[in-house]
Amino acid sequence: MGAMIVVTGSTGYLGHYVVRELDARGVPHCTAGRVAGCDVRIDLLDPASIRPAVEGLAPATILNVGALSAMGACEQEPDLAMRTNALAVAEWAALGVRLVQVSTDLVFDGRSAPYLPTGDVQPLSAYGRSKAEGEVAALRAEDALVVRIPLLFGPSHDGAHGATDMLQPGRSLGLFTNEYRTPLHVADAARLLVDLALDEARRGIVHLAGPERLSRWDFARRYAEIAHVDGRAWRPTVAVDPLRPRDVSMISDLRIGRSLDAALDPVESARTPDSIPRPHEVHPQRSRRQLH
Repeated sequence: MGAMIVVTGSTGYLGHYVVRELDARGVPHCTAGRVAGCDVRIDLLDPASIRPAVEGLAPATILNVGALSAMGACEQEPDLAMRTNALAVAEWAALGVRLVQVSTDLVFDGRSAPYLPTGDVQPLSAYGRSKAEGEVAALRAEDALVVRIPLLFGPSHDGAHGATDMLQPGRSLGLFTNEYRTPLHVADAARLLVDLALDEARRGIVHLAGPERLSRWDFARRYAEIAHVDGRAWRPTVAVDPLRPRDVSMISDLRIGRSLDAALDPVESARTPDSIPRPHEVHPQRSRRQLH
């Protein structure tokens, strides 16, 4: 079991795909969480529960996907967000096991996009602040890797978590025209996360981002066209919430291996991970114009 990966958040949106990817590759792994069905019971709300639960497993890597990610919940209970997204990370980092910490593009304030991993971290929301503190906690471990991910799309296990899940025909939606992300299919995010978890030489901060910078409105229109979804009930709207950064598009450190159109296509996005080309390194100083 020396090469085993412990995965947190395995029952969540991204976590489901990560476990599926590990299964497909035959990588030994163990799921950790407070939901029934996890191999090991831990509670990220109780960071002290982490060490006694995993110290007998002798894993090679902790892949920490688990988080409190609902922005509204984090604003209402910032202490809870900090405990889950930062203090629990400090416990993982203190185990002396390689830590791969999943973070977010929302650690940025949206004023200096597109962002490289060296970009200035200035979160606007309680969620962003807690994730930024989680990054700091993770990087106290010498061999830790922080992986920032963007808005994720693609089918979710419960039909409620992906950015495309909400884009239902006939559903009245207001979609921001002035909030920009670099959306990434959740299966691609999981595939690349597993690549990074298995690459023990990787450390520091890495960005995983989709191939294009889009507003929520443009993303929805693109999806409607490619997936043949009737989006006439959707409407463009302007974001005014000061807690929502306007442009957190990132420059990816790895190539995704397929275009945004291919990822949005329901037939193409159903391809198995093994059929998608392996990623290649992207030069970290590539032109900012490539994202526009």
